[in-house]
Amino acid sequence: MRRKEQDRVTRMDADYQRRKELAEFNMRREERLKAAEERTAKKRLNDRRKSRRRKRRRAKPPVKGRITAKKSLQIKRILIQMRITKFVKFPTCD
Repeated sequence: MRRKEQDRVTRMDADYQRRKELAEFNMRREERLKAAEERTAKKRLNDRRKSRRRKRRRAKPPVKGRITAKKSLQIKRILIQMRITKFVKFPTCD
């Protein structure tokens, strides 16, 4: 009877150890996957920021010293309000 009991306890212990190792492996795996998802999210955010910066840099700033089309229209309206009929041609940014 003792021998059977010892064999059963040994099998139970081996089964417990196997399940324990499997559970630890799954926990480590979940942690790795979660960390990878966080890294991916951070990279996406950085890429989005870089893309926005590039778009802002590509936008052509007005040339200093020249009057833009919008400013030119504003000046013409002011001159009309002041009843000045002779208009000066204003250079505009293209």
